[in-house]
Amino acid sequence: MGVANWLGWSNEITRKVAHIVLYLAFGVSLAYYSKGRYPQTYPRYEALIFNMIVVVAYGAIDEVHQLLIAGRNGTFSDVVLDSFAGLCGILLYIAFYCLIWQKIEKRLKSRRKIKNY
Repeated sequence: MGVANWLGWSNEITRKVAHIVLYLAFGVSLAYYSKGRYPQTYPRYEALIFNMIVVVAYGAIDEVHQLLIAGRNGTFSDVVLDSFAGLCGILLYIAFYCLIWQKIEKRLKSRRKIKNY
């Protein structure tokens, strides 16, 4: 196993990690957008499905775009990886919002009520 082989392998790992991080952030951003769009009834299943469709479509379009560039290749496994990372980002934001942020908002509201008396 030479240095060139190791560098090629580490480059592949770096690209996969970059895909995961970027699509995770993309999923969080979409979920944040959906929360702003439906603040009273968040999380909604319609928003989750819409966000997932957007993540899958964007990942597929990105891979098709890579097929059109010389020296790049687009693979179905990257679409699956991107979709999974995006779904994890969406679910991570929903879990954060439902488990943590709503409790913080309730505490802040109760403190505001106490100060108003």
